[in-house]
Amino acid sequence: LQRRITYDASQEAINALFFAQYFLAIESPHGKPSGEGWYDGGSLARFSVSAVVDNGNGTRRTFAGWEGDFVSKTANETLLIDAPKKIVATWRTQFFVSIKANGGEVEGGGWHDKGTSIILKAKPSVKASNASRDVFAGWSGNMDDKASEVSIAISKPILAEANWKTQHYLKVVSDRGNPRGEGWHDEGTRVQFSVDSQTGLLREQVFGGWEGDSSIQTPTALIIMDSPKTVVARWRIDYSFIAILSAATVAI
Repeated sequence: LQRRITYDASQEAINALFFAQYFLAIESPHGKPSGEGWYDGGSLARFSVSAVVDNGNGTRRTFAGWEGDFVSKTANETLLIDAPKKIVATWRTQFFVSIKANGGEVEGGGWHDKGTSIILKAKPSVKASNASRDVFAGWSGNMDDKASEVSIAISKPILAEANWKTQHYLKVVSDRGNPRGEGWHDEGTRVQFSVDSQTGLLREQVFGGWEGDSSIQTPTALIIMDSPKTVVARWRIDYSFIAILSAATVAI
């Protein structure tokens, strides 16, 4: 440092005064840290770095803390400079889990730390009625799983899509004949339902056809489940067996 001065002969001496400065070095693989440089000894240095660095591809870095000659979890800090200092910013890598709900309710989406495991959950957004319901059909996208609740390890950005299917209830009504086929069935499927064609002994009960959402006359029939369905079996009494038995008795 050079400076021009006028010397007064009455002064016995001129003394040069110095003060110490120390360098604050800041290292960070991400973000743009501020505050690096020379500081007077005993002064306070203010330094900082962006808390989040988004790479724009489902990957980001989040500030984890300062290490080295200063330890802190806060991105904006103040440090007393009493010696040369070196601090290093550490980071976490996070990946984004994007979930397409398709009308349902899902959990587990958002930013998650690399190396962690999360639970994806899916459930219908509307409660099932007595006759129709939506049920989970499986995950698609970057994953393939039929379970509505699944654990996944976070190692990259993930796109998951929750898929659903509608089911309708088929009610098969009959007070006899061992009715079969009642239950929940996928929308659009062809479902078989049936009863035994005959019941009873002396007073023979004979199947007489279906009523309700089917008019088929055979004991076994098919129906397309495009909505909730109810089918009712009709029965009639067949006296022909009694007549044959009576005729046989008279003949004896």
